[in-house]
Amino acid sequence: MEACLKKIFFITAIILFFFAFSLSIFRADALSIVPTHADRTKVKKGCGGCHIPHKGKGPSLLEKEREMSCAKCHDAVIEKKVKTDDIGDGKNPKDVYTSIRKSSNHPVLTTTKYHKFGEVLPETDITTPRHAACFDCHNAHVLTTDDKFKGLEGVTVAGSKKIKRMKISNESEICYKCHGDSANLPANQKNKRLEFLPANASYHPVEDVGKRTTVPSLRKPLTISSTITCSDCHGDDDQQAAKGPHGSNFAPILRYNYATDDNQPESYYRYESCYRCHDRNSILADESFKVTNSSAQLRGHNYHIVTAKTSCYACHNSHGSARYKDLIDFDKTIVVPNQNGRLDYVHEGNVITCYLKCHNKQHGL
Repeated sequence: MEACLKKIFFITAIILFFFAFSLSIFRADALSIVPTHADRTKVKKGCGGCHIPHKGKGPSLLEKEREMSCAKCHDAVIEKKVKTDDIGDGKNPKDVYTSIRKSSNHPVLTTTKYHKFGEVLPETDITTPRHAACFDCHNAHVLTTDDKFKGLEGVTVAGSKKIKRMKISNESEICYKCHGDSANLPANQKNKRLEFLPANASYHPVEDVGKRTTVPSLRKPLTISSTITCSDCHGDDDQQAAKGPHGSNFAPILRYNYATDDNQPESYYRYESCYRCHDRNSILADESFKVTNSSAQLRGHNYHIVTAKTSCYACHNSHGSARYKDLIDFDKTIVVPNQNGRLDYVHEGNVITCYLKCHNKQHGL
């Protein structure tokens, strides 16, 4: 009898937990538009499409283990054909896991196990294992087709947290949770929140319009007043795949190729990530970087990229530069101080001077 009462108490506690949890998420503002997974025309079984009260294998009584809980509908490899009794509108959901399996990815399949319900991001403990989980970027209970980030807590470019259920005004607020102030940020990665600060000397216009008043190479419809998002550059190289930075054959999860190695011939494909927004003909015509050396020889983009075979990455930080204009942030494996010990970039008015050593050539002596 006592064992039976304990079982009833346990089941009741679970039901009350889910009821309280549901109240915390499904507020009136969240239900102004029916959440995708609560829409019975899309998920016939409703909550039962993911949760199995008595036989769940994963946390929160999920039908499958955590890293595979979303795979039931979003993995075309495991689920060759989504069960028609689960999906209401007869259309297969976007296949996300094929993207995740690509060479450059958010490691959901291997690190989701480190995700904890109620965890605080960015991480404050350097020993905390880094992880990527679907739940870090999506709240499955309240997201909608038009708002994939609904119900999440984000981090603004200023570093302040935004409470749950507030509309994420900028996609980057999700990215900064793991790629900003995390105490366990890998040594080879920089704080992206700091790189995009509008107070920086230069930055790609994610948080604000850019600081340059002229950018001759911009391809229409882009203008100096345009802003972009992280996923304009980061995402699947298959343009028909699910939107978002799930995985790509181009590192680091880039939609288009961007080669960072030195001493390689220039081509559209090699720097396609750049040329999608910056016209290649304009770049190679030195319209945005026309400088000469002491012998009056042109030493602009064309010389650096085509003749010297220097990657854009050798000089530019694609996100931003706290110190220099023009996204200048030298790759120290290629660019080093000159013989006077100076490594610097000075852009004043129309005059640009570099103080450095690159490809065994001294600059700014």
